[in-house]
Amino acid sequence: MVSSPLPGSIRLALWFDGDALASIDFVEDSRPLCNEAAAGVVQAMESIAAYFLRPADVKLPSLRLVGTNFQLRVWQALCA
Repeated sequence: MVSSPLPGSIRLALWFDGDALASIDFVEDSRPLCNEAAAGVVQAMESIAAYFLRPADVKLPSLRLVGTNFQLRVWQALCA
């Protein structure tokens, strides 16, 4: 999980498939932020956190696109 700039105690739970980001969920709880992860995951978490400060300067992590064929085509169009 990483902190977010959203009000309250909203955090982002990041789910990975290997080093690729597979899902981001909004969570509101007091679990500690995860400090143990593979190097690629740590870098991705840092990128997501930095994105909230300066979005134009951040290279986002690789994405693991999932969904129906239609949803995958939409994701591919958005990422092009």
